[in-house]
Amino acid sequence: MRAGAADVRAAFSGPYRFPLPYLGPWILRDLLAARDTPTNGTAAAERALFVAGLLLALRTQAAAAIADATSFADSEHLALVEWCTDQFVRVLAREIPRDDEFWDRFRELSSQEARDTAEVGVLAPDLAVPATIVALAAARIAGVNDHMTLAKLSAAMSGVASSFQIRADIASIQRDALSARMTYPIAVICRAADLPAQPVPAPHTVIGAMLVTGSLEKLLAEATSYLTTARESASDLSLLTLCAYIDDLASPAARRGTTILVSPEPAPLAKAIDMAEAFLDADPSYCESWETHREGMFGAELVVSRYPAALIIEIQRRAGRAMDDEVDDILDYLDATAFRYYDHVDSDIDTDTLGIYLRLAGRHAGEGRRTPNLVRALDCLTETVASIGQVPVWLVSCGQDVPARSITLGEGCGTVAAHLLLGLAELTDESARATLTTGARSLLARIRDVGLGANVDYPPMFAAAVFFRLLDRLAECADGEPLRLIDETRSRLMGDLESFAGSPARSAQEAALMVGACRAAGRIDLVAATHLATILKHQRFDGGWPAETFAMAPNRGQHASPYSSSTLTSALCYAALVTATERRESVEDVLVAQGRA
Repeated sequence: MRAGAADVRAAFSGPYRFPLPYLGPWILRDLLAARDTPTNGTAAAERALFVAGLLLALRTQAAAAIADATSFADSEHLALVEWCTDQFVRVLAREIPRDDEFWDRFRELSSQEARDTAEVGVLAPDLAVPATIVALAAARIAGVNDHMTLAKLSAAMSGVASSFQIRADIASIQRDALSARMTYPIAVICRAADLPAQPVPAPHTVIGAMLVTGSLEKLLAEATSYLTTARESASDLSLLTLCAYIDDLASPAARRGTTILVSPEPAPLAKAIDMAEAFLDADPSYCESWETHREGMFGAELVVSRYPAALIIEIQRRAGRAMDDEVDDILDYLDATAFRYYDHVDSDIDTDTLGIYLRLAGRHAGEGRRTPNLVRALDCLTETVASIGQVPVWLVSCGQDVPARSITLGEGCGTVAAHLLLGLAELTDESARATLTTGARSLLARIRDVGLGANVDYPPMFAAAVFFRLLDRLAECADGEPLRLIDETRSRLMGDLESFAGSPARSAQEAALMVGACRAAGRIDLVAATHLATILKHQRFDGGWPAETFAMAPNRGQHASPYSSSTLTSALCYAALVTATERRESVEDVLVAQGRA
């Protein structure tokens, strides 16, 4: 769909739309008229200034969208910002020589804009810089080059843009607060009410604080003062068109129009969570996530592991979803396949499958879910751990003759051992406790020595979350020497976590895993706004996220291939968004307790 001239006029006309494309032509005509210079023959220059302003408006909005966590623009759209800049230079280079000092000023202002955005984390578009650039270009085309005039012109542009931005941000306070987007008015309100600025308080808290502290009147007075200063500068330069626009913006009607807009849409975070839940509920079997083999594993045409589906169920349940029916179904399946990783009789039992059964079954694993298959698997586990002094990934043979062609990738993975130990912690019998003690002592000593190097099969931050959960579980019943080992292990893992947190997340799943690890470690303060932004920006319209590599799986010819699942990635991202919501609600609870919300 193409935008016509009427659409462009509507987008930038009226006192509630910043007229960036029109500023250049206005200023050019007024500067020429003030110097009694004929304005005929300036049509080409006016068109160039209009297009230049339009390009800067697009560039400004695109840059703001990239910085906005709730938009779908990310670093991939930086090419659009660069394209707008290149086209701007091309358009004005026809009117202003390349060696003119205007271009030096253009580069200075653009660099300043980039620094301010990076240092302050501004999400709202900064209109002062592009307005000043267009105004200076108009002045140069008009032949105006004295520093006093250029300084007053810059001051006028800065004043108009600052006033407009304050009032526009006031009008969208509710929407910005819903989106957890920090703007100047919200920052002023938080400072006046002594509210924490991060995470951004909920809309009712911000609006209530604004009314109680009188911040609205102060903000409007500040916006008016900017306009007054801008009007003086514009009048000194005889910029009659700009003065008329400022008068419209300062009129009582425009002031009355500065009201808070109530957004009809739900908060982007809440909407994203709703969409993710609908995506995950679309297929209760999570068939897309199954590790399905058709390359001839075990000599069969089709071999399947539903372990990833069990993991997806656990992730959702830990995020607070009621998953009773799904849990019952997957427990029945895991028991029916005797805790083999693959649903083939030649597959070995793996401790990851046994562990997730125990975790999902909880206390029932020691009661109603203690089936004959479970008893045999636990007996085999007890015997193996007592023999080798650590938790293996695969329980080979368990008293049965298993063909040599059994698939046994991933031996030595500490995350699998931690998964199993978390499951054993649900049992109360002495043999399970003895196995837990032996396995935990071995695993914790290994993690203490090599940190996340103890992980083999899983993404590092997923492993970190599992390790921290295990440490918390073991600490509940440990004392003396075991407690010292737990503390040493936690210290080593915390160093690894802080190191990873210092690097930007490259994908939605990576960001989600970082959020999960920080939550498990009790270090939610390490979660950056960019983590949430990365997750939100990559959510698809169906509510899910694209599949990302999570593990490796055997393939034909004795090769291994990356395993990925859109459902699994979506479950991880969903859980991270829920954590972001919990963090914000915890802040609200504190404010209510203090009588400030």
